[in-house]
Amino acid sequence: MSFNRLAAGAGFIVVVLLVLNVALLGDQPKVDESIAEYGSYIQDDEGLHKTALLLGILVLPFAAVFFSGVLMPIRESDREHNEGWAIAALIGGILLGATAGLGDTFAAVLFFRTGEDLDAATVRALWDGQLLAYASTGVAMTALTGAVAVPTLTHKLRPAWYGWLSAVVAVLGLLALISVVGTSVGASIFGLIALIGFLVWTLATSALLYRQPS
Repeated sequence: MSFNRLAAGAGFIVVVLLVLNVALLGDQPKVDESIAEYGSYIQDDEGLHKTALLLGILVLPFAAVFFSGVLMPIRESDREHNEGWAIAALIGGILLGATAGLGDTFAAVLFFRTGEDLDAATVRALWDGQLLAYASTGVAMTALTGAVAVPTLTHKLRPAWYGWLSAVVAVLGLLALISVVGTSVGASIFGLIALIGFLVWTLATSALLYRQPS
């Protein structure tokens, strides 16, 4: 099996794991909810929340293989045109994993230590920390997909529609920050839109990788 197809398979697995993660976490309290709402959510369905967290952590090794497949043609293009988009995409991918991992760490403390010496202020701090960390993945997503979009469109590394899709997802990544800055249900939807955009981009990338086995 070629590495491109291996990377494609890893991308499909990333999508499945992320969808399961979001489904198991359910409807989470918004940034302006009361401590009582946070506590109720954390204590309800503890098993599902912990399973979701573990699935999120399992994304990381598959994401590493997938991102490697994404970077390979960009690296070759950079050598030919003396550019650095592969490095930008690599940094974006690393930041994406780091911010998601930070959010998972905050969430792990909440889900695994619930009811054990966590006062209201600590719960609030951890909850706000995980929300900010997860929203920051949007900025990392912008760096990654933006660095993919530019060489794709300028050097025709892949179909033009894919380059434009990458550019749109880069914009959606920035909008994810509104989910933290805003306090309304309408504001929180931007984070979900950014996630859906990333999932669609990952599926499209995986399909292209699979069709280019060499």
